[in-house]
Amino acid sequence: MNPAELKAKITGGITKIYENNPFLLIGGVILVVLLVDYFLVMQFQLRILGTLNPKISERSQELKTTQNNVERMPQYKKEAGRIESELARASRRIKTKEEIPLVLKDISRIANIHSVRIEEVFQDTSLDNPILENSEGKYYILPVEIQARSSYHDFGRFLNQLENEGAIMNIPEFKIAASSGETAKHSIRLVINTVVLEKN
Repeated sequence: MNPAELKAKITGGITKIYENNPFLLIGGVILVVLLVDYFLVMQFQLRILGTLNPKISERSQELKTTQNNVERMPQYKKEAGRIESELARASRRIKTKEEIPLVLKDISRIANIHSVRIEEVFQDTSLDNPILENSEGKYYILPVEIQARSSYHDFGRFLNQLENEGAIMNIPEFKIAASSGETAKHSIRLVINTVVLEKN
């Protein structure tokens, strides 16, 4: 069969189908268009969507993280403010080598305010082993040993004000012993550590 006869036969068959049932021919054409669309156009689009899907889920996760961080922003600001105030408080406690006499003066002043009678003060100003070295200088622990007489309450107020004013970093040891002569006053021995910065 040559191509002209085949074409005439197909055209005749289509004409018969159209005369008997016109909707069947329209349905067939729509089916052919859908199959061509699915196998040519849709496959390309499905491949693109397949590569975009992981990126979409990744972007969605990033968006959730960003929204979570934005919601926590007031909390972060509050925490940053707290850390900043703690840093300022800690820096007030660090004295320079030149401020050592001021530390002793502060201890004496605060003791007088709270009726703590200081009998002796020993300080080791040798500053041999630094606890930290950085670009600002060397940091040392300066121990100051104090022997004093005071009541419990006055001594507590004395330590509280020392701590609040940043005159001390910590108190590694102290002893309170009853005094034989005065029942209201006690013999107190304590060591106060202050951090001293020797600048470069």
